Amino acid sequence: MVKTTAFLLPIIRVPHFNNRSAMRSFILASCLAFASFATAQTPSALTLAEKVVDASGLRVNLENSFVQSMEAATLQLKATGGEELANAAMAAIRKFFTDNVKWEEIRPTYAKAYAAEFSEAELAELLSFYESPTGKKLAAKSTGLSADASKAMKEKMSSQMPALQAEVMKIVREHLEQKQKAAK
Repeated sequence: MVKTTAFLLPIIRVPHFNNRSAMRSFILASCLAFASFATAQTPSALTLAEKVVDASGLRVNLENSFVQSMEAATLQLKATGGEELANAAMAAIRKFFTDNVKWEEIRPTYAKAYAAEFSEAELAELLSFYESPTGKKLAAKSTGLSADASKAMKEKMSSQMPALQAEVMKIVREHLEQKQKAAK
C-alpha cells in the first residue's frame, strides 16, 4: 500500500460564500479532493476505518474546531457591536455548521483517508486504543488540548510578532528594490 503524508485536520481559510448551497458544495468538494489520494481499500478496511473515525471522536472535534475558529472571528464583533451581536453571530455560525456540514457526507471521506494510510491490522489497533479508557479520554479531550496548545502558541507568538513582521517587511523591501533595479 502506498503511504501518503497524513493530515487529519487541516486548518484552512475558506472563501466567503453568498449562499448555503455554494458553501455546502465547497465543503463536499474539499472532502472529495482530500480523499482523492486514497488507494483502493478493501470493504473490511473501510468498515474498520469508519469505526476508528467514530471512536476517535472526530465528528465532535471537527465541529468544536470549526466553532473555536469562528469564535476568534467574532471577537471583533464583540468589540465593535457588543456581546449580544457576538452571541447572535455565534448562534448563526453553529446553525450554519449544523445545517451545511453533514457528517454522513464527510465520514466516508475520513474513513477512506484512514484506510489509505493504515493497514487493517493498524486500524484494528487504533480501534482497540480508542475503545480503551485512555483512548476514550483522548477522544473526549483532544479538542480542548488542541485549543490550549493553540492559545499558548498564539500568546508566545504575539510577543514575537513585531520581530517577524519586521523581518518579512525587510524581505519585501529587498525584493521590490531588486525588481526595480532589474526593470531599469
